Amino acid sequence: MYQSVWKFIGIGCSLLYREEDMYIGERGNNTQSGSHDYHAPSRIIFYANVAQDAILCWNIDTEMKPANVAIVAQDHNKLAYISDLKVIGDEVYVLVNQIPKFIYSRFDTNEYNYFIHR
Repeated sequence: MYQSVWKFIGIGCSLLYREEDMYIGERGNNTQSGSHDYHAPSRIIFYANVAQDAILCWNIDTEMKPANVAIVAQDHNKLAYISDLKVIGDEVYVLVNQIPKFIYSRFDTNEYNYFIHR
């Protein structure tokens, strides 16, 4: 995913810098992410991690390696499928949908199926 501030692009569990395609490092196993955003004051990139039902973070002033990537929030019910993530001010917002229920179970039209968590 292209990030306009730092121009990072996520490739599987690694990060590449878009302009020079410079290898940054490894986030670790099961850390694939489709949504990222950058919090400039803290110099932290937040990741929506579907594989772990979690939000991960990494401070760009540290080496990109599994020991420097932290789980900020994890919930197998509330964060079951994070479809988007956005940093606004000092808050992280995530859009979650219930697509796993639709694919693997019964989709209940009487329940809320999209959520925004802050």
